[in-house]
Amino acid sequence: MRDKIIAAVVGAVLVILAGLVGVGGFLGYQAIERLDANAQTTASNVKELDETIQDQSDSQSSRIDDSLSGVDLGSRSMAFPRR
Repeated sequence: MRDKIIAAVVGAVLVILAGLVGVGGFLGYQAIERLDANAQTTASNVKELDETIQDQSDSQSSRIDDSLSGVDLGSRSMAFPRR
């Protein structure tokens, strides 16, 4: 009788452990799925930010070019008067 009780307890413990391993695997899988979704969102956000920065850089460069057009950048020397 004692052996049957020990076997039943060991069997119950093994069933509980198997259930916990299954739950742990499922939760790990769900965590990996969330991390993957977050990584994709982050990559998308970084790409959009890069495009925005590039657009701003191009716009700023264009404004600098426009502001410098028509500006006399010639230098004058005190030794040689400009005619």
